[in-house]
Amino acid sequence: MQLCRFMSKEELDRYLAWENLENHTDWKQEHNMTTSKGFCLFPVRETDTPEKLIHVLSGITTVQYVLEVEAPAGSMHRSYGIYRDIEKDDGWTIPVPTIEKTEYCTEKYSWFTMKMIRYARIEYHPHFPVTYLFHWNDGRTTEDTMPMHLNTEPHGEFSMWKAEFNFEAFKKYFMGGQ
Repeated sequence: MQLCRFMSKEELDRYLAWENLENHTDWKQEHNMTTSKGFCLFPVRETDTPEKLIHVLSGITTVQYVLEVEAPAGSMHRSYGIYRDIEKDDGWTIPVPTIEKTEYCTEKYSWFTMKMIRYARIEYHPHFPVTYLFHWNDGRTTEDTMPMHLNTEPHGEFSMWKAEFNFEAFKKYFMGGQ
């Protein structure tokens, strides 16, 4: 089963050093929006690549690096998490529309229990449109741009509305120039 995990540089370095990583956090107790416990990984599919998954994870988890692994069948606990639905999110609706996504979790993993396929350093470009660059360990670079309707959202970290807000124009239009 091919899975990916978004992580910090520290976690990736520990994995690459063949350390045994452990995490016993019961995420249901923490957030009540998941059945996961420990490390969470996402199935990699044609429609759910790391380049696409990053958009539902931004602001929720560390997205400095992504690791793709092959996990033996039956070695992971199938669970779910509630994430931002980027297809239904219009950038203005509060609460933000959500979707239940399948994820797999484990409380322990290492180089020996999950075979590395590849990893990437993720570079975030906050200019319009918001873009993520994935610098893969094989030398390739891929990218994905945040869906255009989310590039203007006022309730997220990627608000072009905030960045381009012109208070003088706002006063003139809404307050009669006062």
